[in-house]
Amino acid sequence: MPNYAEQDNLAAVDKKEIQQNVDLSLAITRRLLQMIGLWPYATYSKVWRMLLIALVSFVLMFVAVPAALYVAIVVNDLEMRLQLLGPLSFVCMNIFKYFAVLFQEDQLEQCIERITNDWRMVCSQMKNYLMRENVKYAKSFTTVCVTCTYMGVMSYGMFFSFVMDPIIVGNNTYRIFAFPSHFIFFNSFDYFKLIYTIQMMCVFALCTITLSVESIGISCAMHICGQINVIAWIMRSLAADTFDKASFGRIVEKHLRAIAFAKELENFLNGMCFVEFVGSCFNICMLGYYMIMAR
Repeated sequence: MPNYAEQDNLAAVDKKEIQQNVDLSLAITRRLLQMIGLWPYATYSKVWRMLLIALVSFVLMFVAVPAALYVAIVVNDLEMRLQLLGPLSFVCMNIFKYFAVLFQEDQLEQCIERITNDWRMVCSQMKNYLMRENVKYAKSFTTVCVTCTYMGVMSYGMFFSFVMDPIIVGNNTYRIFAFPSHFIFFNSFDYFKLIYTIQMMCVFALCTITLSVESIGISCAMHICGQINVIAWIMRSLAADTFDKASFGRIVEKHLRAIAFAKELENFLNGMCFVEFVGSCFNICMLGYYMIMAR
């Protein structure tokens, strides 16, 4: 760790550098949220954002509703229904998370504002260093999540139809969808390319929704860790003769800000984390079931 303690008062942080740090800490989160129309700031027009939200909502429902109808109406075998519940539950979980973030836009904006304001209050290189270290950790964690999620889920949606054995009816060969669907007014196999394309768009949206929520949680949590590290450094750097009421008051105020941010983050993610916990437990159980029945 660099020793900024002696020259801390002289080594002020440039405003341009502060803005770069804000952009760095929110870069991945901003890009993910922008792709699905959930970024609350005016980086694009309201019309374009509404169209993006409508498109994402359409592709999610285009997969979820026909898949639910297929499980409820077409499939009569209990074992087959259980096999299809895993992918369907993943879709339903992400639909809930998407609209939860959309309807809690004000809380999301407050979290982003807190991060921005905390960076603007940085007045020394040591505080800047401590906070940047946590930004690096958050970026590394998020990059791992992005890589694993996109590679795993996108590959499933992309190759499932071509890996599984096709259905042969007379002289016609039909490929199976990653999300089997039942459409009331037409046969899904007659429009394979169109439905496959929309399902791939849905898979991309599902990955992005999952990663957006994860990125918000990681970025905010690591930012709070950075604030706690700054408080600890301030307490260690203060000499006994300079530790007066004013210094103690500033430390307490900064600590209370970090706690308040943690409570706001908890309120924002509470419902989504609960759904993720229940859904993930269900999917883990279903994976165990699939492995047992595959023998």
